[in-house]
Amino acid sequence: MSDFFDENEAVMFQASEFGRTDILQHVIGTIRTNGGNVLSPSDVARCLSVRRMEDDVSPLHVAAVFGHSDAVRSLLVCILLDYY
Repeated sequence: MSDFFDENEAVMFQASEFGRTDILQHVIGTIRTNGGNVLSPSDVARCLSVRRMEDDVSPLHVAAVFGHSDAVRSLLVCILLDYY
């Protein structure tokens, strides 16, 4: 799972920074299916809460800091729906 997510991690952070919910939703859908292997809800939630090593923030933090409420909402809904 790690290699697969690493490919999408930078895209998630950039999409969060610029409020691109369309890209976030596409990447989240890609993560969910994991190239044809559907991930468990807890794996999806763990992927979406990954933190960057250099500043210890998640895509959710980035979206919030830049004031992108739609991106924050998309990430929260995805995490909550997948986890619960």
